[in-house]
Amino acid sequence: MNAPGPGAGVRRPHRRRSRGAGPVLGVLALCALSGCGPGSISCPSWAGFPTPQEKYDAADLVVVASSSTRDGTAPVFGVDAHAYEVRVDEILKGEVDGGSVRVSSMPDACSGTAEYPDGDPLDTSGPLLVFATRQDGEWFTLTPFDGTLPFTREAVDALAG
Repeated sequence: MNAPGPGAGVRRPHRRRSRGAGPVLGVLALCALSGCGPGSISCPSWAGFPTPQEKYDAADLVVVASSSTRDGTAPVFGVDAHAYEVRVDEILKGEVDGGSVRVSSMPDACSGTAEYPDGDPLDTSGPLLVFATRQDGEWFTLTPFDGTLPFTREAVDALAG
């Protein structure tokens, strides 16, 4: 006959699981991820526009800009986007009154590092193609990633218009 192992015959008390803490913590975690707490910001899912033509098709305004000058901020998704007075050399789509238009760089408020983790696309000295859409009466670049392209005549000629 074999001897019983250590702890054999010892009855351990059954631990009752609490059912309240798990779901509450789960809801709090979901709130933190989705931005539903006080002082939270909105985290949109950005559509991708991999080709210049897709950017053009999605934009309400497409211009060739020779320069841009900082012009304050514009609130969007709980953060202040950098706004610029953009000098318009050529209008490819949409309408602009005068030789310039105020456009804000759409920030990536949920990048975790900065509103413009790859740099502000309108903060440049070279000519750009600017792809913008209107939101609450303000012009914004399409997304934080797809609102500008370096200007080339070939890129302009390739766009349907």
